[in-house]
Amino acid sequence: MKRIPVYAVLLAGLALAACTRDLPVGDTEKALFLPAAVFEGFGFEIGDTAQRESYKKMRYFDGSYELEYEFEAPDESPDYIYVYSSLSVERKASDAMTVYLAMDVGFRIGNMAAGDVDIVEDNEFYQYGDASKFKRIVHEGRQIGNMFITRSGKRVYFVVVSGTYFDDAQLWGEVIGERLAAFEQYEP
Repeated sequence: MKRIPVYAVLLAGLALAACTRDLPVGDTEKALFLPAAVFEGFGFEIGDTAQRESYKKMRYFDGSYELEYEFEAPDESPDYIYVYSSLSVERKASDAMTVYLAMDVGFRIGNMAAGDVDIVEDNEFYQYGDASKFKRIVHEGRQIGNMFITRSGKRVYFVVVSGTYFDDAQLWGEVIGERLAAFEQYEP
């Protein structure tokens, strides 16, 4: 059996990394995400988010784009909350379908590895786009968060909230609706 030299693997990794370009994230793009500040309207004391939130925009070698948002409150915070969201714009709807499935499977595998949470799918709760999934994140029998993913044409939108959760579909629709409408129109 032939072994691949370590340097060949490193070279391939560097070549792939070179095919990704980081780009600045504008205010219009930031508005696409569900920011932690939204949760202040629900009684959470979020405070200054600037030190704890991050935005990222990447253009891949194939012309697709991915934008990410992440916020994590300090562990010692009485109002711990974590929000992660990503938006992907692919070149074709079939590529978006692949991304949609991969993100869903990746989320399940990641939570299975954690071992202490259950993921309960509730696709009747909220539906959007060509395909969508809404999931409840449950720890020791108690809901602690949500995951939502949707695909619309060549776009995929993914969001995870932990530390709080939505159990009212109308409220979820009010919070996420305008962001999804903007997501449908977004062109990088």
